[in-house]
Amino acid sequence: MKKIVILFLVVISFQTYSQSKFKEVFEDLRVVDIAKIESGSVQFLVDTKDLIETVNHNFSNETNYFTDIELKNEKVEGREVYYLYLSSSLLNRNLATFLDIENNILRLRTEGGLAIRFTYCEGIDLCFPRVFIDPETDKVFFGCREFIGCVDEETAKKEPCLNANSAIFYDE
Repeated sequence: MKKIVILFLVVISFQTYSQSKFKEVFEDLRVVDIAKIESGSVQFLVDTKDLIETVNHNFSNETNYFTDIELKNEKVEGREVYYLYLSSSLLNRNLATFLDIENNILRLRTEGGLAIRFTYCEGIDLCFPRVFIDPETDKVFFGCREFIGCVDEETAKKEPCLNANSAIFYDE
């Protein structure tokens, strides 16, 4: 009887664990057409739920780590910048990655064709990805605060804002 109870608990645990894991709907995000620019507006070409599911698969097993997704477009120092913005409806947790345009199709920007880089921000309401341009390299990048630089220890405790970079790596 004891063996049956243990076996039953193992089966229940395995089912619960497997149900909480996200599926990787898109095996290779590098080749997915994310959106299309048409008549001045941007429209998703992918199922956004599947895209959120795939990102969650790569970042966490936690249910609803990211729940919402948007296409964003900003003008920064005369440049038009497109990026994918994921957020959580429960926490101030945000993720962003740049999009490249080719023939009015938006795809996730890759690093050397092998990785997709994401910027993760979590903390107070003012902690979210913002686009900046590096004056030395002239490249765009994300920061999580209103400015680029460090804050003192008191500010970090009073206004927490975690900034991290992550990447999904692929084999050639």
